Amino acid sequence: MVNRRPLDRSATAAAPEFGRLIAVLFEARSPLWRALAASATVDRPVVVCDAVSPAQVVELTASPDLVLDGLLTVARAVGAHRAYLRTPPGIGAVAVRRALSRRGDAVRVVIDQTGRTGDVVGDASAYIRLAQLVS
Repeated sequence: MVNRRPLDRSATAAAPEFGRLIAVLFEARSPLWRALAASATVDRPVVVCDAVSPAQVVELTASPDLVLDGLLTVARAVGAHRAYLRTPPGIGAVAVRRALSRRGDAVRVVIDQTGRTGDVVGDASAYIRLAQLVS
C-alpha cells in the first residue's frame, strides 16, 4: 500500500526540475506525463522502466545510457531513491549493468525480473524519448 499525501514542494530541491519535466512531457504529448503528475502526491514514489517485450529489449540493448538517462531524470524529479528496470535476463540486462557501472548516481537502479509495480511506469522507448527531449 502506498502512503499518499501531498508532497511538501517547498522542502524539495527538485521542484523546479519536476515542473520543467512535466511541461516538457505535456508539450510532447507523452503518456508518461500523467503518471509523473500523479506521483506528486506520493510520499516516496517508485519509478519503473518496463523493457520486457522483444522490441523493448532491443532498444535497451542498443541504447542503455539513454534509457538510464530518462529513468534517472524522472527518479530525481519526483524524489525517488530507487528506480526499477524490469527486463528479462540476457543481453539487455548485461548492457544496463555495464552502463550502470560507469555511473555514480544517488538514485539506485535495480534490475528486476519480477514485475515490480510503481507510481511512474513507462517502457524503454518512453524513457529514451524523454532523455532526448530534456537534453
